[in-house]
Amino acid sequence: MLPKANRERKQAWMKEEILESIKERKKYKGTEKYKELDRQVRKECIEAKKDWLNYKCYLIEELSKDNKPRQMYEEIKKFTSNKLKVRENIKNDKGE
Repeated sequence: MLPKANRERKQAWMKEEILESIKERKKYKGTEKYKELDRQVRKECIEAKKDWLNYKCYLIEELSKDNKPRQMYEEIKKFTSNKLKVRENIKNDKGE
């Protein structure tokens, strides 16, 4: 029998407390307690993400004030999304 894999955070803003709340919520699947815990987990996620974004913005502002453009743009690049390249379909000899 294989051991259970530890749940790792997928998002940078995810905290260990949130992962523990998710484990606790799983125990009560299909009950009223689950709904209550689900609301709590969602609320914690929203707060954690908001705090993380505020910290990132503060960090970028400080780098800007300290005249460190390279680090500032690296931080901006980390949490802005990369655009996907549009793939063109392969055309036949007629160009269709």
